[in-house]
Amino acid sequence: MSQQLYAELEFAPRQERTDFGPGKVKIDAELCDGCILCAVICPAAIIEITGKKQDRKARLREGQDNCMACACCEAICQLEAIHVVRSYDFGGKWKQFDRGELSIPRRF
Repeated sequence: MSQQLYAELEFAPRQERTDFGPGKVKIDAELCDGCILCAVICPAAIIEITGKKQDRKARLREGQDNCMACACCEAICQLEAIHVVRSYDFGGKWKQFDRGELSIPRRF
């Protein structure tokens, strides 16, 4: 019995993917009241709070692109100031099943 190479197997990817990357969220600074809940709940720690007292606002940390698009920040925001605009996408030899559009987690 001969061994098959991974690339010869039926389920192996046929071409190299180039359209993968981290998730992305958009924060509307006009709606944000700086409550810090999104920064606390973010598992990737990419959201930070800037400003003092009444001028506090959430923003994405500069130079970080490790968002997992889990939508926890969107679910916890009472003012709907945060929205996931791109879901996380695996790359390379990993296969991602098409499961349709993102669905928002339940509200906290």
